[in-house]
Amino acid sequence: MTTLQPGFWVCIEMMDAYLDCNASQPYKDQPLAQDWARVAKVTEEAGEAVAELISYTGQNPRKPQRPEAREALLEELADVVLTAIEGIQHFTKDVASTRKVIDDKLQATCRRVHLLPEPTANAPLGAGTAHMGRFARS
Repeated sequence: MTTLQPGFWVCIEMMDAYLDCNASQPYKDQPLAQDWARVAKVTEEAGEAVAELISYTGQNPRKPQRPEAREALLEELADVVLTAIEGIQHFTKDVASTRKVIDDKLQATCRRVHLLPEPTANAPLGAGTAHMGRFARS
């Protein structure tokens, strides 16, 4: 289901290796610290996205609304996505497994909101969905 280009997954694998190799020595000495750092980084990036949303919407009355913050918000949301994917890759150490986790989650979410039918024993996952209109209920 994921339509990202193969080069994307090569970059994910290379970035994971880069982060592992270039972690400071205390993180290399304590692998559990590296696990925590990878997951916590997603939260850090999400916080940055929230900060940009606050700027974009003018939620903080002490600061002016900044419509130009929309672009920064989108970039921060992309950081959240990429950081989360790198977190998955950190634990799987296998691009195919990382991709499967993402694909499976996307398909499960689409099924939950009735954008994809439940898989059957005879049909491959995603089969029979061509007839479904956008946001159609089954």
